[in-house]
Amino acid sequence: EREWDIFWCNMALYGWQNNDGCTGVVLEGGKFDCELRLRTNWGDAHEYRIDPLYLIREWPGDAMQPRDISLFLGQVPERKYTALAAWFRKYNRDVRQLPSLQEKCKDNPALAYSMKAITVRCRMAVKQLPCVVYEQKPDTQPPVHVYMNYEKVEAIAKRYAEVGVGPAEFCLVGWNYGGHDGAFPQLFPVCEAVGTEDEMRHAGKVLNECGYRLNLHDNYYDAYSLAENLDLNDLCTDDTPPYHMPVHGGGILGGGRAYRLCGKMALKYQQANLKEVQKRFPEFSGAYFIDVASLICSHRCANPAHSETREDNAAANKQMLQNLQDIYGVSSSEGARDWSLPELDRAYMLINKPGNEKTYDYTDEAIPLYQLIYHGYVIYNTFRSGINAWPGSFDYLWNLALGGMPTVYYHHLFNPAWGASSGCKNDLNTTEEAIKDDTLLIKQISDDIARISHLQGVIMTDFIRHGKSVTETRFENGTRVFANFGETPEEIDGISIEPMDFVVKESL
Repeated sequence: EREWDIFWCNMALYGWQNNDGCTGVVLEGGKFDCELRLRTNWGDAHEYRIDPLYLIREWPGDAMQPRDISLFLGQVPERKYTALAAWFRKYNRDVRQLPSLQEKCKDNPALAYSMKAITVRCRMAVKQLPCVVYEQKPDTQPPVHVYMNYEKVEAIAKRYAEVGVGPAEFCLVGWNYGGHDGAFPQLFPVCEAVGTEDEMRHAGKVLNECGYRLNLHDNYYDAYSLAENLDLNDLCTDDTPPYHMPVHGGGILGGGRAYRLCGKMALKYQQANLKEVQKRFPEFSGAYFIDVASLICSHRCANPAHSETREDNAAANKQMLQNLQDIYGVSSSEGARDWSLPELDRAYMLINKPGNEKTYDYTDEAIPLYQLIYHGYVIYNTFRSGINAWPGSFDYLWNLALGGMPTVYYHHLFNPAWGASSGCKNDLNTTEEAIKDDTLLIKQISDDIARISHLQGVIMTDFIRHGKSVTETRFENGTRVFANFGETPEEIDGISIEPMDFVVKESL
């Protein structure tokens, strides 16, 4: 007899199977103030059940939150999770009128390019971690550690072009004042320990000449007292004694203590920063990345000057993603909560965990339910350990089998608190020899992407396991992708699949 409260959900959907069939439930009204409770082998009846829990008050004595609570229930034709996925896809089309990537990329060459591109992230600079100065000032902030400069970015792009790496979207992380997580929401002056604005512009021109895209990483969830443009009155405050104290955000990072910006207030910082970025870096294009916006759970703000509900907070994050689409044609963020669609185009990862199959202790088997619903609606890397996963590894092949697009990250490992147990496994360095040799691996990744990128805009309809070693992913256009996780060749329907490799079988 066990019980779990589940609040870290990517979808406002749950369902169950019994002898009478399958039922699907969509959380509609109140979904941002809801979590799920799972009970197994519960009570004298040994029930297995899942129920929504609504947070109608934060604390005893609070007034009830003015929220309409509503559920949409439907009978699913078959007792299969693939049928539940198809049922919810229809809901998304009919009720949410959610456009697919294929629809969105019409007359949008930036998104069409992104659907074929590998993500290449470059960590430029970070202050010392773990941080020892929690509240920083210009004269007390620790110096940044420089991982790479813009000459290295150019060298990588040139090497990619030399060996024929296909479409790639580069993202600069830690280019801003104070380096990565160093002084948000302040971006300027840029971190000159890495290079000047002229050098950034030159890198943009070089990448464009190589046929690639270059854009930036920033953040409007965390804010640091070091930031000169930060009004402390714009921070989220709590509603617990001693009332209206600033809320801490992402922890203790490069810039010290991270406070949480109210989503409503964050919009003005983003708009001002994007205006400056456009003016200073007209060469930049492709997916612009804002950290955390589509990953973190929505939060309340109790600041009486700009209070917001969790639903308001989600709406603010959606607007920030929309602002990126309006300027660059493509938005990118860390997670892929389904409320962030269609404003989100590209997700750094679906799951902030390693790519093993039993992610949670109540899981008997991982099923690609999210992928069966949202593949074709958002470009994604499936899990954290898909970053810098190399051809021939389980994580790499599992990501591809689930419809994911690989991500490579130079100087991915930077925080000693984040290790292999959290999915942070492999790194890419930027010595001359490493760039030369690693690019050959990335060329293999690029070649694999070329085999499957045409499926990014296609709905995934089924996922089948053939024995212990082979999976089959089916798509709406009739294409089938077979992946062999075993040590010997396998044959399915006359198709031979080599060990730790995949085969794409197009429809006739």
